[in-house]
Amino acid sequence: MATDRDRLLAFLRQPQDASKLETYRLLFGTLMVFSTVRFIASGWVESIYLEPTYHFTYLGFGWIRPWPRACMYVHLVVQAAAALCFALRIRPRLSISIFFVLFTYAELIEKAAYLNHYYFVSLMAFLLIWMPWGQAKRTGSVPRCVYWFLLAQVAIVYFYAGAAKLGADWLFEGQPLHLWLQAYQELPLVGRLAGSRQVAIAMSWAGALFDLTIWAWLLWKRSRPFAVAAGIFFHVFVWVLFPIGVFSWVMIANMTLFFEPDWRRRLLEKLGLGNRTAPYEQANDDATARPTYVRWLLWFGAAWLVVQLALPLRHWAYPGDVNWSEQGFRFAWRVMLIDKVGSVEYRVSANELD
Repeated sequence: MATDRDRLLAFLRQPQDASKLETYRLLFGTLMVFSTVRFIASGWVESIYLEPTYHFTYLGFGWIRPWPRACMYVHLVVQAAAALCFALRIRPRLSISIFFVLFTYAELIEKAAYLNHYYFVSLMAFLLIWMPWGQAKRTGSVPRCVYWFLLAQVAIVYFYAGAAKLGADWLFEGQPLHLWLQAYQELPLVGRLAGSRQVAIAMSWAGALFDLTIWAWLLWKRSRPFAVAAGIFFHVFVWVLFPIGVFSWVMIANMTLFFEPDWRRRLLEKLGLGNRTAPYEQANDDATARPTYVRWLLWFGAAWLVVQLALPLRHWAYPGDVNWSEQGFRFAWRVMLIDKVGSVEYRVSANELD
């Protein structure tokens, strides 16, 4: 007689159309190629890695240093090539593994260059290493638990980004949005609105509510079309206003993980370009995932998500305001919360000895 545990395991093993995972692979890989090429073309290799004589490093990673100039460029070219291979499904597990190692190494060189979206890219690249690419190619299916695992990671990012905005500065002062919007005061028609504190406060509330709830609206099938439209508008709007690079497009790509597993197949069928029936359904094979993989993913996924849920809360262990001290600020999805400008002047003098 089947126990509740057996039924849960069977549910999580159920085959789902792998085309959703393959679509995300294509989107993620393409965006990483673009991001890496943009990084090189923008001159950031020089300004972030090569020109500084001193680098702020992460605890335990002080041994990670920039390569010599030519090797640093080779590093990023290979990184872009690995992302391209992943997008084209050329040895996907190997290519995303190479991309993860190279991308994460580069990000660990300079702590002062930390960005939330680079952290997310490292996390997602690592998770994609462990996806069942062989089963996806062989049967056209993946176990249901794969999608739930990736969904949970994206939902955590959204939720904590929203929770971090529940502070007086953001909600009642409209800061730092009010400060940033001053740059658009000279624009015709909208300039006056950009300079209004009330507009900044309204946008701050909208941003907090969006981050806190969008993952839930995307999960609910009835609200999903409206949530997708709102999500695309929100992320493109933020991308236009603020220089946050590829993050907006990565988050738009992440929304596809909330779609039905066969969404791409149904879209192509409507366009007359494909068959709605999945390969594993056509073949009438037992495409159910091996219990060993599902059990491993459940244990690994549970441990991973516990860490991801706990890490953003660590700032409560430190005294003072995290937005000022920045103790526990990184790796916590505290997105667009602060604006700091600082300058340092060094004066060196030597006493001459007679």
